[in-house]
Amino acid sequence: MRRGTLVAGISLKPYEQTEATALVDSVLLGAVLLVVVGFAAWWLLASALRPVGRMTEQAALWSERDLDRRFNLGPPHDELTRLGATLDGLLDRLGASLRHERRFSAELSHELRTPLARIIAEAELALLRERKTPEYREALGTC
Repeated sequence: MRRGTLVAGISLKPYEQTEATALVDSVLLGAVLLVVVGFAAWWLLASALRPVGRMTEQAALWSERDLDRRFNLGPPHDELTRLGATLDGLLDRLGASLRHERRFSAELSHELRTPLARIIAEAELALLRERKTPEYREALGTC
């Protein structure tokens, strides 16, 4: 036998308030974490690439002033030492090329200096006094 029905009601307002607070706090926490992770990634990348920047600056200075300087980081075992070995090889090839060019220029200068000196001397000798046409022809033929 049924005597009656009991209806109980409770307000959902506190639960809705908690839900809204949790949503706002989650968004704020996500934003803060994103900023922290972004800063940490930037700092780690900057720290990791700093040696590469130093090596680049050193190589640029060496290629201008001192072609015999090298990084000498030993046998390559990671990315930085491989980069150092690569740059050392590049500087070796650049130095060899420049030494070859200097030697070639010196040899060429020497080879040209002797014939040019002879031509100048022959022309000056021909111009020292008045000559006849056949003598001028002979002097020009020698030049």
